[in-house]
Amino acid sequence: MRTWPVAVAVTAFLSVGTGVLHAQDAIPGERLDPSTYGPGVIETMQDAIARDQMGAAGWDFPVHAPIIPGWYYTPGGPRGQSEGELSPTAGQPPKLLRSFQGVIRGDAGSFSYPPDTIGAVGPSHYVETVNRNFAVYNKATGAQLTNILLGSFLPGSNGDPRVLFDQHSGRFIVLVTDFNAGARFYLAVSLTSDPMGSWFKVSFLTAQGADAGKWPDYPTLGVDQYGIYSAAYMVGGGATMTIFAMDKAPLIAPTPSLGTVTAFRTLPWEGAIQPAHTYGTPAGEYVVSYYGSSGIRVRRVNPPLTAPTLTEVGTVSVPAFSSPPNAPALGSSVPLNTVDARLMMSVYRDGFIWTAHTIAYNGRAACRWYQIQVSPLVSKQYGTIADGARYYYFPGLMVNKSGEVVVGFTGSKADEYASCYFTGRRATEPLGQMATPVLYKAGLAPQNNIDGYGRNRWGDYSYTTLDPVDETTLWTIQEYGHANNIWGTYVGVLAFFSKGDLNCDGVVNNFDIDPFVLALTDPAGYAQKFPNCDRLLADCNGDGVVDNFDIDPFVKLLSP
Repeated sequence: MRTWPVAVAVTAFLSVGTGVLHAQDAIPGERLDPSTYGPGVIETMQDAIARDQMGAAGWDFPVHAPIIPGWYYTPGGPRGQSEGELSPTAGQPPKLLRSFQGVIRGDAGSFSYPPDTIGAVGPSHYVETVNRNFAVYNKATGAQLTNILLGSFLPGSNGDPRVLFDQHSGRFIVLVTDFNAGARFYLAVSLTSDPMGSWFKVSFLTAQGADAGKWPDYPTLGVDQYGIYSAAYMVGGGATMTIFAMDKAPLIAPTPSLGTVTAFRTLPWEGAIQPAHTYGTPAGEYVVSYYGSSGIRVRRVNPPLTAPTLTEVGTVSVPAFSSPPNAPALGSSVPLNTVDARLMMSVYRDGFIWTAHTIAYNGRAACRWYQIQVSPLVSKQYGTIADGARYYYFPGLMVNKSGEVVVGFTGSKADEYASCYFTGRRATEPLGQMATPVLYKAGLAPQNNIDGYGRNRWGDYSYTTLDPVDETTLWTIQEYGHANNIWGTYVGVLAFFSKGDLNCDGVVNNFDIDPFVLALTDPAGYAQKFPNCDRLLADCNGDGVVDNFDIDPFVKLLSP
């Protein structure tokens, strides 16, 4: 992420305005010239590991070139003003099933900062991509299988990495940008659901048409049944953004290739445009961004991806917000940089878009979240995750098949190191409600990774992802202070459970009888067969012990 001059920011704000948008006809995009695609290659992970072992260099400086601080677009007023409504803190948070160590600054010889924390879970693995590492973990144990330089995995790539697991195709997708004059996106798609196997890797020139001579910053990543989507601020004259739509079919074919890539250019600057991680099969891919200081803009990319169009769905009014202040942390001589109020990620499921960002609340940084209905386009609910003393920032949000939501984020204050937190809500809880935030990895040391212009860089985003095996368990990855000026990342595995739901499918029914008996008679066997569940779900009388006294209460749960 880079920040931009005041003149650019003001121009962007004036171009957006504060009125209400009206839906427009679908407009065609610009098809990228296939001659500007890089040569696509298929590589095994062993190829990338071998390249890494040949001695690719790490970096001991910020990933992003330093820009003068204070060049932030602040919609709605000065930094730090109070706005919005605090989320009521009632209900039970999700349960932390387990957690494990992620990438630490210095791994694979890379000392870059900030990490830009993101990771995704697949059927058997967890993949993490940060500046400047690519790591894979055993999903069941958290054991690290590989940790190499990102440039060894995807040569030519530079920073702002993104990764997701596409449940539609069963593939991992990695996207990285290029801050150099080459102005390329670097894309990798796994050939199977196993990230330790082979990948198809390719790049394409983004600086074409109206973006000629520009380069992409802060790329985003989303997916639906038809395509892979990104958007970026195109740096180099004019405050404009571009949405890129990639036809997925050729990328996942038996002989993969990069097919049609379409660009929708010269869109107004709105911090970030977030394509949704789409569950289900809606009419198209929804993308969201903020609109002024009190709105969220919704667009839709319509198939076919060989000739997609872009529709302006409209805007949704939300409570006014402004960019957050930087966050104090124990031992940090300069507060940690919280970027601004751009949307951090988005998810589509069952007719709703979920999204979140960092805002100012009572002089502190806080995490605001929204649920937006797409037809008709209205806001269903929103809330602000805040604290009387602690600052919360960089939210990553995900929703599962039961409508349960988890938000992961960083928390810190003047007497607390930067730490990993999460919260969540069940679908049955009152609107706007989130549980009290839970600490799952405490910071251990101060952070003073200050760039040449005085900013104490912490990151650009975090991520929460959904287990594709059960579409119930949620995984979040967050950043914490690991050692003096050494950041670390930590993965948390989370789920919402009810007493008696021994197979953890969200329903108490006859399919829980055998798991209940197993939990009662063979704790080790139960843990092995249901690693994402908790044996204490069999404690149906609530006395803290799983024993024969839980049988009658369990039977009553089956037949209320």
